[in-house]
Amino acid sequence: MAQMYMISYDLKDATSEEYQALFEALKLMGSNGWAHVLESTWLIACSLTTKQLQEQMKETVGAMRVSVSQSSRWVITPIRLSEARAFISTENVEWWRKAASKGF
Repeated sequence: MAQMYMISYDLKDATSEEYQALFEALKLMGSNGWAHVLESTWLIACSLTTKQLQEQMKETVGAMRVSVSQSSRWVITPIRLSEARAFISTENVEWWRKAASKGF
């Protein structure tokens, strides 16, 4: 069963290419949908467990330069959109509503 997760991260001194690699990895992780809702926060819907997402984040960030991978931090938490509130872009609000209507 798919679950919605919020992933928030802090990458120290990452290049635009390293950010792009992370963004592409997050999009792939969000196999049932994703939204980049804040500068360093994504919502992703997938069938992966929190542990599996953690491992994928480790792999993605671990492939970055040592100075980035050793100083980076992130939080992965399951959420229910129907119980959460946010002030986000109109585009993301529409995505949020559609995802919430699917039970996320």
